[in-house]
Amino acid sequence: LSLLKDKSGSFTCTIQNSKYMFSYYTLPDPWTYGGNSLKVVAMTDYRNFWEKTDGFLMKINVLFLMFSCLMLIVVWLVVNTIVKPVRDISGKLSKYKVGDILVYDYPHNDEIGRLYAAFDKMTANIEDLFYQLEEEYRIKEKYRFESLRSQLNPHFLFNTLNSIRWMAIITKQENIVQSIDALTDILQYSMGKGGEFVTLEQELKSVESYIFIQNMRYGEQYGLHIDLPRDLLSCQTIKFSLQPIVENCIIHGFRNFPGKGEITISGRREGERLLLFVENNGNSISDEAMHRFEESKTGKKRDEKKFTGIGMLNVNEIIRITYGKEFGLHLMRHNGNTVVRYDLPYRKRRPENNEENHDRR
Repeated sequence: LSLLKDKSGSFTCTIQNSKYMFSYYTLPDPWTYGGNSLKVVAMTDYRNFWEKTDGFLMKINVLFLMFSCLMLIVVWLVVNTIVKPVRDISGKLSKYKVGDILVYDYPHNDEIGRLYAAFDKMTANIEDLFYQLEEEYRIKEKYRFESLRSQLNPHFLFNTLNSIRWMAIITKQENIVQSIDALTDILQYSMGKGGEFVTLEQELKSVESYIFIQNMRYGEQYGLHIDLPRDLLSCQTIKFSLQPIVENCIIHGFRNFPGKGEITISGRREGERLLLFVENNGNSISDEAMHRFEESKTGKKRDEKKFTGIGMLNVNEIIRITYGKEFGLHLMRHNGNTVVRYDLPYRKRRPENNEENHDRR
């Protein structure tokens, strides 16, 4: 009875080698007997309890085993449906080289399928960029090669021209001296060490020397007018970007032209752009020629026929490669005259005087 001193509780007891659990509870008033409170006692055999518990634990173990098997199946499916395709595409990406033909064997249109499609598009873009860079490099090399070829062993030519020049001075042939000086200016300009960029003023001086030589050859048939604000003369341009267009005016614009050929070079600044115009009053360009030039610019119908040693198309392409595709040349007509418009970025450049000075006395 000493074990039942609390109001409620439980305890275990062994009776005849069997373990029992006793639970008790004190009944409230007026449930009394002889002045003592009554208690309700329940006796439970531990063997019955453990039998039920063991059965319950067995069920739990079976369910856990089944759940574990199910999770293994789910993990295997995840690996095969997600991880394996990602691993495959990662392997293909690490081994990819430009020009490779990639074959995809993933038929589903889910996230992995879209990843494959994005990878396919990315490889196509990479190949397009590669071939675009390759084409730009080819054009630059072609431009550089033709520029170098046009120098015609300039050191030997300089020495020869200098000898002829002094012979002309001795015999007082001023027109020959002036022609040699103009040609020497052009050769010096082509050999300049300042790189591919020059000031607009330097490019215009080369054009003036070229027109002078043509006039000495053909008898003052061509006039050159430069109408540019002085502050634009220090702007940056590409070396030999104007002369091929001026040469094209003489070769095509003034071919069989009855009057005097007039070439006007003008320009202005519009925001961050420099607009230059080379206009001639010769034979007006046809709509077909303008259309053919625009098609050749976009590459739809490449016309390899050159107008000059460098060519209008090459000048346009070297401008686009150097400054961007939004820049370049445009053909138009103005009052019956043919006009070539340059769209260039507005950039200032300090003149670089790296050419050798020659005695012109």
